[in-house]
Amino acid sequence: MISHIEKQFLFALFFITSVLFNGLSAQNISYYKDFNQIQTFKTINTVKFTTYTKTINDGLNSCYYWFKIETPSNKDNYIQFKNQHLTNITAFQNNKPLKPLKLERFYTFKTNATAPIFVKVESKRESFIPIKIYNDFQFHFHEKKQILLIGLYNGFAIVLLLLNLFYFLNFKDYTFLYYFFFLLSISFGLFISDGILNLFTIPKRIIDVIETLDHFLVAVTGVIFASSFLQVESYYPKLKYLSLSLVGIIGILSVCYVSSFNFFYYTILELLVF
Repeated sequence: MISHIEKQFLFALFFITSVLFNGLSAQNISYYKDFNQIQTFKTINTVKFTTYTKTINDGLNSCYYWFKIETPSNKDNYIQFKNQHLTNITAFQNNKPLKPLKLERFYTFKTNATAPIFVKVESKRESFIPIKIYNDFQFHFHEKKQILLIGLYNGFAIVLLLLNLFYFLNFKDYTFLYYFFFLLSISFGLFISDGILNLFTIPKRIIDVIETLDHFLVAVTGVIFASSFLQVESYYPKLKYLSLSLVGIIGILSVCYVSSFNFFYYTILELLVF
């Protein structure tokens, strides 16, 4: 049995490691929804902010989100918005603009002053706004850890891809080749969602087009692989018409989104694909 003192020690250890490696508490953040989109950096300090207690997830709600962020010290602190679909974020501190750091996976701002930071997020797509505040050690540790995990997954995926290609070349079974392309499209989609393409300074619109095309390829390769692996043509021949219809709808939604960049089409597209 664990004694009371041991339980307290484990709790304290968990709390310290959580703060050390996962970032500072959300109690340093408050927000305001500007539905009329009329506030500016000069007037925003006059409104009443709400404490940011959990990640904002308002679906397709379109408005400006203002954040007031107070960093606990004058040492280097990093503020990161961990959603690669957020494309227009500006920040000010002491009435001076803060420039986002270059070559980061997500929008990231660095500050070394204790004055409050005001951030405006123009939510024209999805209103999913996860925020993390790190000190210098936490930020670099977290980014290295994430890059390591991404590398491990992609390394494992590459091994599976090579194995399926090897099996196809040896056994001439096209199911392995279909799975090869299906796994490749899924892995590339995860590669994009992890913000890796942002490290190559690719424009956001180009990333949008690439991600949409990848979603379509996931649907196409998934249908082909499933049909081959489950031998749908032999047991349920009419099911292919349903599959073709689904792929056709996904293709139309992809074209609609790329031509208009209306995030509603992208949302439906993701629901159908995943």
